[in-house]
Amino acid sequence: PDRTRAISHEELAEHTARDDAWIALEGVVYDITPHLKNHPGWDGAGVSTVLAIMNVLGRECSEEFDEILSHHTAKVRAELKVYRIGRLVESGAA
Repeated sequence: PDRTRAISHEELAEHTARDDAWIALEGVVYDITPHLKNHPGWDGAGVSTVLAIMNVLGRECSEEFDEILSHHTAKVRAELKVYRIGRLVESGAA
């Protein structure tokens, strides 16, 4: 897949469900659907993390990401690379 394609804020905002989950961090868009579908929080372990993730789907969430995951951000950021699908651009630039 083209991991550098331009994705608008409007397109990003269309992906806010457990089975279609996109986020943007520092201008990079990720399709985290596989991660979210298999997150242990759905079975009770880490439910607050799942709720926090669901709350930021479909938008740029760098600040929230850093706040919520500050204790293991480096590990999570490394894992995110496989979910990269593009770069966030201003409306009309996509």
